[in-house]
Amino acid sequence: MSIFDKTLEDIAKIADLEPKILSDLYKSQKNETFIKAPMKPREKPVVHEGPDRAKKVPDENKWIWDLYEKFKNELEVAIVPLEAYLRSFDEYKEILALKPDEYVNAIEMEETQREITEIRLEVS
Repeated sequence: MSIFDKTLEDIAKIADLEPKILSDLYKSQKNETFIKAPMKPREKPVVHEGPDRAKKVPDENKWIWDLYEKFKNELEVAIVPLEAYLRSFDEYKEILALKPDEYVNAIEMEETQREITEIRLEVS
């Protein structure tokens, strides 16, 4: 989810084109300005209900929070079948952990040579 946050940060770094295009109107402004970008709220925005609702200003970036939560939930759901798929390889963990160079060196260093069929049975 850090990619989501990084994307929002990168959007905030996009320069505003209006001062560059309309330079005559922005002569006094020397600093570079950036476009107004949405920001993810630090905590879940509260939706005010009841008679006080008109007095409270809703967080304009609530949709970012909702989108972030939706992506997070969808990713958590998508991970479940991937974990099941990974568990199907549990029986091969020992073979997958072998380092071929070290294995071959260990066989070559043995005093008695092994038969090819014996090595084949060990590996398969």
